Amino acid sequence: MVVENEENSATLFYAGTASQYHEELKAACEVAHNKGINCANGGPVSSFVVLMVANDYKENGQDAKAEDYLKKTLRDDLYQQYQKAGGFSSKSIQDQVSKGKELLSGYKGAGSDYINFHWYVADTEALGEAVAFLEKATGLSAMTNEVGQQRNEDSEQVNSVMQKFVDLEIPYVVWFSVDVSGFGGARSLLNSDGTLRPNGQAFKNFIEDNF
Repeated sequence: MVVENEENSATLFYAGTASQYHEELKAACEVAHNKGINCANGGPVSSFVVLMVANDYKENGQDAKAEDYLKKTLRDDLYQQYQKAGGFSSKSIQDQVSKGKELLSGYKGAGSDYINFHWYVADTEALGEAVAFLEKATGLSAMTNEVGQQRNEDSEQVNSVMQKFVDLEIPYVVWFSVDVSGFGGARSLLNSDGTLRPNGQAFKNFIEDNF
């Protein structure tokens, strides 16, 4: 069971503070555990995860590595927004990082069994770095209830990302398969008539070949 959705995104889903979210998560996890059900946080957005990984590099004196991580993970439009905002020196970025640290530090204490995150980045090396950071920051094993593609239907992204999750031994992986217009531009595995797109066929083949 996951609690809320993208709890770092006040604009779209959850406007409460990090501590308020932890209170909600704790209450939900207590109910879930009493019923023998595992519990996890709702899953912060992909760009949030990217920002937190880059910030960790920066705080450890690896400025070049932090910038490289942002360049290879953020879409061009998001990277441009980041630069225009003033990068890590901007108040908006610092506010996100501050809330992010508070969120990550409280998941385990609230009873979460996993660190759940969302992911839309094709780069598999970056995915491995993200998982390593999240697990170290929270003391929890990683899972994702939303991984997918934005503005493309590339079969290779499906194959490489899914293989990376298998290699990392991530226990729960849910592929997001809905067309979303606007900001994210998420792409489904299916056409509106239910037929498979190239990425959908790749997903089907991967599951059949590996499980």
